[in-house]
Amino acid sequence: MNSEDIVEGVCRLPVDVHRLRDKSPLQLLEMSGYLQEPNAVTEESIKQVLAAHPEWIDDWVMWSLDKRTSEGWYLLRRWDSAPDKGWEVGYHPHGERYFFGDAFGACAFFVRREIVQMRSFIEKRHS
Repeated sequence: MNSEDIVEGVCRLPVDVHRLRDKSPLQLLEMSGYLQEPNAVTEESIKQVLAAHPEWIDDWVMWSLDKRTSEGWYLLRRWDSAPDKGWEVGYHPHGERYFFGDAFGACAFFVRREIVQMRSFIEKRHS
């Protein structure tokens, strides 16, 4: 699997979760090839894929909103903010908050942190 396919597989996770209902998000992340090549998935590479598929940003927003967890990363469109801070990524409940003026940068930042966290869950499960 090449780097572009891995990044696209990662970026497509929320779409695939709904399309392939018999696979968990962790299984889909494993299937993407990310665990074998984690350095292939950078914020910049995620941003490039999202630029080609901007509709996936809404899927990531829904992914964030649908999470049922007491802590973790979130992605939020802030309708009440200045345009240069219209997107927020943070760690709930008491973590840092980051603000972005563009959806691509915010989503790439979120996706990268989300998959790193998911990877640590997978590695703990296998150890």
